Amino acid sequence: STSSEEQYVAPPTPMKTVKLKQQQNPPPIASVFTSHLNNKTNNPPRLFIALFDYDPNAMSPNKDNEEELPFKEGQLIRV
Repeated sequence: STSSEEQYVAPPTPMKTVKLKQQQNPPPIASVFTSHLNNKTNNPPRLFIALFDYDPNAMSPNKDNEEELPFKEGQLIRV
């Protein structure tokens, strides 16, 4: 006969709901930092890190690539 090991896995523990205090006034540095980053729709910018180099002239499938953004691996891109 073969023996099989069974492992006991405890069920997840229910999490307690916690109410967070809503901050009335953001810290001054946060408002200064984000005020110039918001676009016309007041959406915060999206940040991306380039995973590879991209040269539109050499790599773009589009014939009209003059408005495409070239970037280098690791470069931070704010949209």
